[in-house]
Amino acid sequence: MVNNITDIKRLREYGCEDSMASKVLIKLLNNVQVYVPDEKISIVYPKRLFGNTTDKIWDETDLEIVLLTTDDQIIITSLADDQGFVINIYDKSEIASIVITGNITEYDHQVSPSAILRFKDGNDLILDSAEDANEYWVKGYTTAITSIIKQLL
Repeated sequence: MVNNITDIKRLREYGCEDSMASKVLIKLLNNVQVYVPDEKISIVYPKRLFGNTTDKIWDETDLEIVLLTTDDQIIITSLADDQGFVINIYDKSEIASIVITGNITEYDHQVSPSAILRFKDGNDLILDSAEDANEYWVKGYTTAITSIIKQLL
C-alpha cells in the first residue's frame, strides 16, 4: 500500500492494486496528466479514497483528487455521474480565504486539522483528515493538509 499519500509516484503504485478505488484513482490521475505532467505536481490529496463517514456504499464518483502544482495551481478532479470527468483548475490568487480548524487530542497533543479553501467564485474545497482518511491514514492526511496550507500561505 502507498506509504506517502502526497507522493504521485506512490499513488500510481497504489493504483496497480486490484480495487475499485485504486482503478478510479489511476483514471483520474491519467486524465490530469494529459494537461499537467507528473513533474509539476507537488502534493496529491485524494479525498474519500477509503470511502466516507456516511452510511452509503462507496461509489466511484465519491473520489475526488486535489493536486497542487509547483507553480501554485490547485487542481480538483473527479468523475462525473455520466462516466465523464471534471477537472477544475484554480490559481492560488483565486483563493479568497483559508479557514483552518483542528482538534487536539487529549493524550498525544497531536493536531488533526481541517482546512476550508474558499475561492472567489464561491466554491469551497474542504480538506478534512478525519473525513477523507481511514483510521490508518489519518496521520498521512494530517501531514498532507499541513503541507497544502504551508504551500498556499
